[in-house]
This record gives sequence, C-alpha cells and structure tokens, in this order.
Amino acid sequence: MEELAYTLNDKKGVEITYTIVQYASEDVFDFMPNGGTVRKAKKQNGKWVQLSGADTDPEILQELGGFMDRHHMHQEDGNQ
Repeated sequence: MEELAYTLNDKKGVEITYTIVQYASEDVFDFMPNGGTVRKAKKQNGKWVQLSGADTDPEILQELGGFMDRHHMHQEDGNQ
C-alpha cells in the first residue's frame, strides 16, 4: 500500500489536497479531496475513469491519474 498527497487548484482557484491510496494494482487507486469521502478510480483503455464516490471533475481526475502514472514511471526508473 502507498499513500501519497497531491495538491492542485480547482477551476475557482481553491487549493485542494488529495490523499491518494494505492493498493496492489497500479491501475486502481482511492482518493479523497481534503480528507473527504473516498472515491475510486481505474485506468481503462489508457484513460482514468471514476468508479465510485461523489463526482470529480474529469480534468482533475486525469490530472490525478497522470500524477500516478508519473509516480510509477519514476519508481520503475529507480528514482523513488
């Protein structure tokens, strides 16, 4: 299990910190905005989709998924 934090500004300029929890699969993760309710995302056909929880802006979801993709690339390169 890995737990990461990712901070971004939404379309209104409000800063949101997402806690991202990933278990065994690199293609699935749970995420919580500002410690809120748990949501789940999965990579399907090269794109991140939300599986459960309150609706998340698709652009934010892709940004979170891109962050996770970059994180895995760095791990594979040995740059943990």
